[in-house]
Amino acid sequence: MGGRGGRGSTSTRAVRRRTRSTMTSADAEGEGDGEGGRNLWSVEHMVALIRAKRDQDTQLQASGHNFARMRTREWKSMDVQERLLKVGVDKPADKCGKKWDNLMQHFKKVHAFMGMSGKEDFFQLTSQQRAKKGFNFNMDRAVFEEIKGARERSHTISPTNVADTGGAGGVQLPSAQSATPESVGDGEAAGDGNDEDDSSARGGSQTSGGPARFGKRKNVWQQTFEALSECMDKHGALMASTMESASRRQCETMESASKRQCFIQIRQCEAIKAEVEIQKQHCSASTEVSKLMCQALLEIATAIRER
Repeated sequence: MGGRGGRGSTSTRAVRRRTRSTMTSADAEGEGDGEGGRNLWSVEHMVALIRAKRDQDTQLQASGHNFARMRTREWKSMDVQERLLKVGVDKPADKCGKKWDNLMQHFKKVHAFMGMSGKEDFFQLTSQQRAKKGFNFNMDRAVFEEIKGARERSHTISPTNVADTGGAGGVQLPSAQSATPESVGDGEAAGDGNDEDDSSARGGSQTSGGPARFGKRKNVWQQTFEALSECMDKHGALMASTMESASRRQCETMESASKRQCFIQIRQCEAIKAEVEIQKQHCSASTEVSKLMCQALLEIATAIRER
């Protein structure tokens, strides 16, 4: 009994030492770059980051596929930084991008863990229980629910390969196998939610799976291809509708111009006819005058001969 208790206490102390050392290193990293509190992320800051990313994704989807493709990672990070500044959160652009990557990695691991058999609630576990299961990071329930809600409304923030693993026969995450207690971990210890996650983006890479993972990835590719095909179909229909509308407007414009030209020519013809009638009347009057003058001259000539 004493030996068993000694091993348990030794294991607990080792976990505490690892947690304390990792938290200390994270705090030192936040203070060492001269930024101070700008590297500490509270729950409110992380929720604001998720909402800014969601709003950015909505704007990119509304702008079209080509516009979204031209936006680089640096541009997206700068845009998220500007959106955060509008709500009073001042964070460097590169830290915003890294923090978003870390949040998504943590979300995928927690999502996969809660969807596995047993249906354990990650947020009901203590720090020691999480460490024993291999989760050496901390995630608040509000942050998890915010990402989950944004993921359900957008496939750009989190593609369809982040699927619901709770349903029977549902599509598993590609990293579901790496979410086991032996492999879940990215070099970031359990903290209070305010630590810097620069190193976890590198350490949280997903392990390779077997043929099942390849099939799921192929399914994702197929879904992506179908989405692109649908987008191209909609684009073609839109272009055809646009060309038809432009052609119709051009025909209407040409028809209107032709009608105006015909109206002008008709008015000109009517004016010419009126002028011809006037000329006819003038010629007729001139002819009558000439006849009268000729008759008068003949009478004068006759009178002269009679004398």
